[in-house]
Amino acid sequence: MRPAGPASRLYPLLTLLSAFSARLTNNTAKSAPDSTTSHDNHVTNNVITDLMQRARDGGGVYTLGQQPGMMIEGNVVRRMQGDFGCYYADEGSSSITFQNNVCDTAPGWLDMWIDTVHDNHVLNSYTNVQAMRNNGVNIQIENTVYVDGQAWPPAAQAIIDHAGLESAYAYLHDWFNP
Repeated sequence: MRPAGPASRLYPLLTLLSAFSARLTNNTAKSAPDSTTSHDNHVTNNVITDLMQRARDGGGVYTLGQQPGMMIEGNVVRRMQGDFGCYYADEGSSSITFQNNVCDTAPGWLDMWIDTVHDNHVLNSYTNVQAMRNNGVNIQIENTVYVDGQAWPPAAQAIIDHAGLESAYAYLHDWFNP
């Protein structure tokens, strides 16, 4: 069911991400001449686990199309399955910053599989997965730290510790993980 009134402007964003049980923070949804373009959205400080158990095409954090001003930061993706990466920029994904994220156990840590993916920045990533694919155009990847097993450096551990439910909602952890 589509929400009515001002909330209806958020419906496409919430529909896209609600299936992943992700916590979204600091979002701004604007109308745009091209209705397929989202602007200035932030996906921050989420713990995303055990995805892609049956589906093949997707990722822990999945983007599609141009997303000017989008920030994907402070997220932890764990035990990802399927064919792609913890952070998967699909067709046309552009103008996105992936920053200070962790990928723990997956087929790949980053997947930008085609040249229609362009003008993205991937900064300060931490992963225990060597595999990645970058067939994109003008993709800036800097400061990727590869670790062995669970030997996370202090900066990665700080991201892990900060991600997920805020302390006021910690009681929900038992509800989500009986």
